[in-house]
Amino acid sequence: MARAEYVSQIYTPPDVYARQLNTTIAWFVWKGDICRVPLSTLYRSMEEGGWDLTNVATKSHALFLYRMRQQVMKEGTKTSAWMRTWGLNVKGANPPFRDVIPEN
Repeated sequence: MARAEYVSQIYTPPDVYARQLNTTIAWFVWKGDICRVPLSTLYRSMEEGGWDLTNVATKSHALFLYRMRQQVMKEGTKTSAWMRTWGLNVKGANPPFRDVIPEN
């Protein structure tokens, strides 16, 4: 999972791979048991009755957006130039505001 998280900071995985990872996680957790709880329930926090599992697709998308935000803040990179050309480095009129949301 560590390698998948590292690579997803640069490239978001297609939905097919996210589904395959979810299937692998479900197989590892349940190992063929008949009465299974959906992964969406297991993604919930412990206080809400889940196991606080990581949602692979959501986490990879969040890591990718974080990486893009870091690239926009750097001067002299191609990504920063593209984002400035497209006007994606400034705050929009609608929330969420990029600078208000904490990085962590």
